[in-house]
Amino acid sequence: TFIHELKDFFDHLTHLQSKVAKVSHEVKQLLHSGETGFLLVTGFDETKLKEALEFQQDLERENLRLMGVVVNRWFPEWTQGESRWPTDWDRDSEFVQLKEFYALFSAFFKNRQVVFERFQQQLGGLVPVIKLPDFKNAVQGIEDLALVADTIERKWGGGDD
Repeated sequence: TFIHELKDFFDHLTHLQSKVAKVSHEVKQLLHSGETGFLLVTGFDETKLKEALEFQQDLERENLRLMGVVVNRWFPEWTQGESRWPTDWDRDSEFVQLKEFYALFSAFFKNRQVVFERFQQQLGGLVPVIKLPDFKNAVQGIEDLALVADTIERKWGGGDD
């Protein structure tokens, strides 16, 4: 009985092997199709950008197309633009501390911009790269996803990074 069950097991395994090979071949064809491409989503720090370059190189070695890169949570959306504040605020020690923190924060992101520009150069301009801001609120629900999609579409189509 054991030998008979073992034979049945291997018969089924052989049958499965041909199905797995067929599906594997179909997946490979799909991945290499001219209609298929990859969108790489990465973070903004240097380590993540290096990993993204390695992934792009892996795709290239496999003859797979990278269609674009999205650098997520680039710079907080709420920091876009600086408005003037009343001059008497400059006498407030807490506001001065806040301005000093903001200066450090801005310097950090200027450094990130240098890293980003190097990343773009290493990609060789072959694929579009967009930067998504770190939105004011957590992305939850369909409305927030629509905002993300609209932002990507605007940046992708309009050349706004």
